[in-house]
Amino acid sequence: MLTENDFSENIFLENDIVALRPISEADTDGFKKFIYDERIWDFYIMKISSEEDVIRFIGSSIKSREKALRYGFTITEKKTGEIAGSMSFLNFSFHDKRVEIGGSFVNPEKRGTGINQAAKILMLGYAFDVLDFERVEFKTDYYNAPARGGLEKLGARYEGALRSHTVMHDGRRRDTLYYSVLKSEFEVVKKIYSLNTASFKK
Repeated sequence: MLTENDFSENIFLENDIVALRPISEADTDGFKKFIYDERIWDFYIMKISSEEDVIRFIGSSIKSREKALRYGFTITEKKTGEIAGSMSFLNFSFHDKRVEIGGSFVNPEKRGTGINQAAKILMLGYAFDVLDFERVEFKTDYYNAPARGGLEKLGARYEGALRSHTVMHDGRRRDTLYYSVLKSEFEVVKKIYSLNTASFKK
């Protein structure tokens, strides 16, 4: 189990759709198969457009884990065995029993297949059932309608906006929307997710 000063545990999570493992340098070639697709970065703070960017992204994730600041996962689609994206725990507060799930991206060709929601439900389960946290939060761009819709479809609660909050890779200042799921809501969220799986592309 992760502790406030020690993220050395290798966490492996899986369900019928995805498997999550700690991001590593061995994932470089798998990410390179799709990570240059500009659709990924439309609403992202950074943009990955070269092999050097991929190496820097993976290295930064590994170093952040070593410093017990962030825990990044590689998402693998189980039916193909291919790397399909990444998602992270960040902004931990062990004292307040809360964490953010963010740094999320999925191969655009895999959108609609349930990969994003399947990864989120696994991470929510770890946060609530293993870490015993009380709150998980999400941030997204005001203009990112698919992300907003996905969070709301999963049952996350909209909390409000921070205006002109974050500078994006193209210089635009983003209005950041906050969503959350509380531990007391997780059973309902799991039921919602179970119902949502019927609508995922096969």
